[in-house]
Amino acid sequence: MFTRSDKSRIFALPPGADFARELVAGINSRIPAGDPMLIARTTIWTNTRRSARAIEQAFLDGSAGFLPSIRVIADLPGDPALAESSLVRATPRLVRKLSAASLIRALLLHEPGLLPAAATFDLADSLLRLMNELEGQGVSAEDLEQPFPVEMAEHWQKSWKFISILARLSADLGHFGDEKALRAAIGGLSTLWQKSPPSEPILVAGSTGSRPATAAFMRLVATLPQGAVILPGYDFHMSPNDWPHLEDDHPQARFHRLFAAGEGKIAPSDVQMWKPGCRNPTARNRLISLALRPVPVTDQWLSQGAAMKPDLPAATADMALVEADTPREEALAVAVRMRLAVEQGRHCALVTPDRSLARRVAAALARWNVLPDDSAGTPLNLTPPGIFLRLSVEFDGDMIAPARLLAVLKHPLCCAGNSSWRTRHLDFVRRLEIGLLRGGPPLLNAADLRAWPGGQDDPDNELQLWVEWIAATVETMPVASERLADNVERHRNLSQRLAAGPEGNPGILWEQDSGQMAARLLESLSAAAADSMPVSGPEYRNLFRTELDAAGDVRDQAYVPHPLLAIWGTLEARLQCRDIVILGGLNEGIWPASIGADPWLNRNLRQALGMIMPEMQIGLSAHDFQQAAAAPEVILTRAARDGEAPTLASRWLRRLTNLLEGLGTDDQDPLAQMRARGAELLGLARQLEMPEAAVPAAPRPAPSPPIEARPTRLSVTQIETLIRDPYAIYARHVLNLKKLNPLGRDPDALERGTALHAIMEEFVHETWDGLPENAEEVLDAVAARVLEKKIPWPDIRLLWRARLARSAKEFLAGETARRSLGKPLALEVWAAFLIVRAHRSFEITAKADRLDLTPAGAINIYDYKAGSAPSGKDIETHAVQLALEGALAERGAFRGIAAAPAAALAYIGLGSPGKPMPVGLESIGETWSGLENLLVWYDDPSHGYAARIRPDALKFGSDYDHLSRHGEWSDGDDYVDGSVP
Repeated sequence: MFTRSDKSRIFALPPGADFARELVAGINSRIPAGDPMLIARTTIWTNTRRSARAIEQAFLDGSAGFLPSIRVIADLPGDPALAESSLVRATPRLVRKLSAASLIRALLLHEPGLLPAAATFDLADSLLRLMNELEGQGVSAEDLEQPFPVEMAEHWQKSWKFISILARLSADLGHFGDEKALRAAIGGLSTLWQKSPPSEPILVAGSTGSRPATAAFMRLVATLPQGAVILPGYDFHMSPNDWPHLEDDHPQARFHRLFAAGEGKIAPSDVQMWKPGCRNPTARNRLISLALRPVPVTDQWLSQGAAMKPDLPAATADMALVEADTPREEALAVAVRMRLAVEQGRHCALVTPDRSLARRVAAALARWNVLPDDSAGTPLNLTPPGIFLRLSVEFDGDMIAPARLLAVLKHPLCCAGNSSWRTRHLDFVRRLEIGLLRGGPPLLNAADLRAWPGGQDDPDNELQLWVEWIAATVETMPVASERLADNVERHRNLSQRLAAGPEGNPGILWEQDSGQMAARLLESLSAAAADSMPVSGPEYRNLFRTELDAAGDVRDQAYVPHPLLAIWGTLEARLQCRDIVILGGLNEGIWPASIGADPWLNRNLRQALGMIMPEMQIGLSAHDFQQAAAAPEVILTRAARDGEAPTLASRWLRRLTNLLEGLGTDDQDPLAQMRARGAELLGLARQLEMPEAAVPAAPRPAPSPPIEARPTRLSVTQIETLIRDPYAIYARHVLNLKKLNPLGRDPDALERGTALHAIMEEFVHETWDGLPENAEEVLDAVAARVLEKKIPWPDIRLLWRARLARSAKEFLAGETARRSLGKPLALEVWAAFLIVRAHRSFEITAKADRLDLTPAGAINIYDYKAGSAPSGKDIETHAVQLALEGALAERGAFRGIAAAPAAALAYIGLGSPGKPMPVGLESIGETWSGLENLLVWYDDPSHGYAARIRPDALKFGSDYDHLSRHGEWSDGDDYVDGSVP
């Protein structure tokens, strides 16, 4: 295939070339006419299996003939040509991870404050990545045992010592990673080929040599008699003087490192075009090459830019720049261009590392029933089996939170093993949610579940059977074991039991590709459990979560994608080309991705070890950008904002736009034309989002239901609501809409208020005959007893008890003054009074926290507030509770208590500062008169229940703001009686 040469044989294809097809065309052009079997004796090594498939497909799309052997470089350790002595067997990754985790655990036991224990397995993954990198770059355990190389902070010295211990332990145990095995295999091949060089063609195609082991293999193949390396996306427009200035973040930096390493240096000028005459968009490539020049030679923008001006129209004629406002708008613009490509009959691909953008684009294309060929699939942790296993692993212990139980029960795979049970299961879940889980205890056990169906209608005993299935499942959750195998088996059995239902097939969980992949994940955990360190239940949850997140993607749904459309990651796009290529997500932090912090080695330590800097990943992304930007038609897209924060355009996009701005003139502005083409796509996308007719905003509602539908009974606190937000009364009492209780109970303001009222009630009972000298100790003892009984959260009990203790002295000082005015008469007493009217009577109710009897036979009325008492302004505007209770006392409305005038009215704040707020007795008559006027007002059918009349009193909003569509109108808007949202 090749003539003999003393130099390394390096070929390349320029950016924009369809690498796989041009590779095949170049091979076919080099096959001698008299030796058609040579292609069958040729071996092509590539860096990924996707690349191998692309090259194979390119051969299949050509004329009939033999196929070469297409192999992946990562498979070298299993090459049968290598002798056993030259092989290093890679240890399974999970075994290495558990070994690393045991060392991290020992480190944390020795230095507890160094790292959080919950991060053990995440740190183990990070440490394994570092060990693979060290092994791939030839850093040995002996290198790490050298004295600490630089003066640095103490924690970096600890990190260095810890890594050196792990490296030595790995070497002693023979625990090596894939990179070590690959280096050993390449070393074995080098020895073998030096003794007996292969005579058949061997090609390395499509790799940039970013990994040191791969680069070593490429240099080895390039020196073989019939060996060659074909580089992708090589910049033929850079001069020899530019190469020495390249840093790791430049797209061609990998090639420069490849040329400079090894025994025989390779000059950039030694790189030959693999196939002369292949597609080479010269003007575009010159423009991108100049835009991405290294910083020390950026002055070439001035010296070479002027010569490029005549070529700018050709370079940018098929380029567009989409600068959307939001990611949603960006995705819709991309979808519009892909939809237009279908109409034009052209192949189009979106290239982006942003999976959220890819999913948005796929969802936008679904409106036209167009399915793109998405190469990535779905991460296992987002598939139904992955989510189900992640939920079930949280079942640990004999108590379970309602939210976790409901999340599992509502999952599509729960009780899916028997189709006849699935419908009943969903009905029972709804009944369980409303009847027990919402507003119920914060934690449930099997006894709570078994006790619930007592009052339920269950003629066929199916509900009881269903509840017994859940209760028995909860009972099987606890496993007092430190063995990983036991925890894996418990997790598997629990998940299968939940998926099967009362009478179903447990195998439903492992169907389809995602289920099989999840089953293999559990099997790998079981296989690694034999020599594993002790792993408790909580530790197993963290281990499983990290393994699930790292499990990779799966293509579960069988569908026929559109043949013209594809969505690629940057890796998939390296060896493929389309008529139209859309580069999406061109923002810093996405393309290129942010460089994460290394918790083990800082930059100086990496430099001391001779390791590649993190900027190498940026250089790889830059190379992907340079290749994709040379497609026949290119659309560059980004979003100006992400959420609430502005974004920064990708550094390469900024370089390109800055260069074009400098080269543009009044007569010729290529950047403005690119933006105009992008704006046209944005205009089409925005038209899709525009409704056919303008939809006016909802008015401020004030519905006017008929008189017979209006409430005839309200409590005094609901009268306050009627004053503040009449619409809430309409929704609650006319529409009969109630707010659902939260799942379980939360230690919120309502829970605290209930507990404090119970404390006050019991304290007054204990001190009914008078306050003792140790009243503060009594109050504290009562608080401890009540909170222990009513509040299931130990930390919250301590917090609320401490808060009450801070205001105890002020409260007791006020209590002493109250006891001097009267003695306790009744606590938590109900009142009801019917206001008889000619056309429609109205009943008002109340529940007073406390009534005291004065020596003169009058009544003092007190109301406890968990926080601060209402202000004087609140009392004037809407806080009418105590004034109305005073009026009810005068009318004898309190149950079991004779009519008596009110002598004092006061709100008692139990928070800090806890000062009481008295209410003037003169307000009783005024408030009652105001109530009667209010009832007359709402007896008029033309008067509506307006929303948020006094919004300043709605400190936390209304439960019905979403129903009234608040936000489409503001609190300052006028309302019209009878209007609805």
